[in-house]
Amino acid sequence: MDITLEWTEISPTALYDVEVATDANFENILVSHYGISETSTTIPHLTYNTDYFWRLKSYVLDCESEWSPVYNFKTAYPSPTLDLPFDGRICLDLTYQFKW
Repeated sequence: MDITLEWTEISPTALYDVEVATDANFENILVSHYGISETSTTIPHLTYNTDYFWRLKSYVLDCESEWSPVYNFKTAYPSPTLDLPFDGRICLDLTYQFKW
């Protein structure tokens, strides 16, 4: 599962550092993107039904900000896939059992 993190631009010349961890203290950092100029980044290969924490800092010229407050999100379960009946099938019995 991939997720995109977005934030508000503070300056057209700003660079950003983003860290994503599985704990709010950032002792287990999974992803770190440093020196990016965009106001979003995609985090790939996340696990379903898992809590993640992220933070952001910015650089404008020679000035570096503190880390932002810690934000968090939880990934969803994947969508179920219908096995039966097959898509487009017609004339099903009223007691037909759907299978996922």
